[in-house]
Order: sequence, then C-alpha cells, then structure tokens
Amino acid sequence: MPCRTSTAPLTIAIWVLLSVVLDAGLAWGQIEPDSGPGGRRWMPMPLFPPGAAVIFLVGDPLRGGAYMYVKFPPAYAPPLHSHTATERIYVNRGTLLLERPQSETVRKPMGEYFVLKAGTVHTTVCAGPEDCFCYVSIDRALDVIPFRHDIPF
Repeated sequence: MPCRTSTAPLTIAIWVLLSVVLDAGLAWGQIEPDSGPGGRRWMPMPLFPPGAAVIFLVGDPLRGGAYMYVKFPPAYAPPLHSHTATERIYVNRGTLLLERPQSETVRKPMGEYFVLKAGTVHTTVCAGPEDCFCYVSIDRALDVIPFRHDIPF
C-alpha cells in the first residue's frame, strides 16, 4: 500500500526560502517602483487585465509548471475566472480578498498561504492601501478561463 504524506510543510518551506533569498535586505521603502526581488524587472502579467505585474522565478508559466512573484495594485480585481492549473499562493505583502461565487469573501493577509484547486472560479482583489505581493506556483501552463455568469453551477 502506497504511503501518502502531506507536501504542505515542504511547499511552505520552499516559499519561505524563496522569500528570504529573493527579498533579502529589502524593506518597503527600499523597493523602486520598477524593480523587484533580486533587482529583477516587473513585466505585465500575461493573460490578465492591465495593472498586474509578474517576475518569473522558475520555469515558464506559459508552457508548464512555474514559480512567480506577482504584484497587484490596490483595488485590482480581475473578472471572475478559473485555471486548469492548481495555484499555490503565499501572500508576502498586503491583503488579498478571495472571492468565489456563492461563497463568503475570505481575507488573506500577509503571511497567509492558500491553495486554489484547478477549476475553482475565483477572483483575488488587492485590499490596499498598498500593493499586494504574492509568490505563486502553478502545476501546469497558465491559462485564464473567464467565468460565464449565464451558465449556472
């Protein structure tokens, strides 16, 4: 019989390590608007409305699994959507509001880790007043499937 163990502690350890390595010595006032962790440059987040920015850390999210650092400005709220990939999100700075149809809005403050399984219809709103910074991993290529309000669950 196969042994099943939780990978959550390992995943959290990877996020903490990435946070320490990439953000070493950076404090709020020290980050220039166009520079990110390790001096890397932000670029527009593919497939998302204008405003979201991304730094690809490991892998190519348009071809397969990847790790990335994502930035949302205050009040940024993409339309409801889903992905074929499972997302693992660690809120490094700011507060996200996780909204799903027919569910209560859930606050995800700095330090929170959560998983959105593939196919989960959602949006994540940056609660502000500052930008939201998140480490995101996906287990397959990134896509954005718009939620159609005319199709019932």
